Amino acid sequence: MLVTTADLHPALIDLLLMTAQSLHDQAGLFEDAGQFPSAHKLSLPLNEDAARFHRRGPSFLQRVLPFWAATLLDRWLVMALPLLTLLIPLLRIFPPLYGWRIRAKISRPYRLLHEIEHACSDPTLKQSPGKTPAMDRDDALKRLSALDKSVENLRVPATYQADLHALKFHIQRVRDNLLNAQKNDSDEPPLSG
Repeated sequence: MLVTTADLHPALIDLLLMTAQSLHDQAGLFEDAGQFPSAHKLSLPLNEDAARFHRRGPSFLQRVLPFWAATLLDRWLVMALPLLTLLIPLLRIFPPLYGWRIRAKISRPYRLLHEIEHACSDPTLKQSPGKTPAMDRDDALKRLSALDKSVENLRVPATYQADLHALKFHIQRVRDNLLNAQKNDSDEPPLSG
């Protein structure tokens, strides 16, 4: 009978039973071949790992790999399976989350562009709570130039380049509208009265 303390490492239990199996594999005067080690007729409780070994024998990894490699890989698999069950949902969440983050980088300049366009579209706007204050065209053109420079520094993956080019196009369109309005204002003949 092999007796150990309760805190013996499970890998050592497998190693002890494999060694006992190889030592007592041959038939002796009082026993048959392969009769020992056995889980029968024990006076002490059987360890769970020893019971597993008696039911299944050494694991596949222990039969084909050296003991240290089989034990390491077996323990890693025990830890990896729960991690994989957590990782699979995370892998499904990651692409939409990444796309949202990239679109957020592009939408921030769009908000600024909308504010500039709205402030320049109605020169009668007064500074009041909840409304964008009106701004003159020169200030709007300066803010558009600064916005354009910040957009030039944006780095996005190739799949989002179309969104970035659309943003640049809209900035240019607002700039052209402001310049055309400025040109039309300067081309008007002075009022004579």
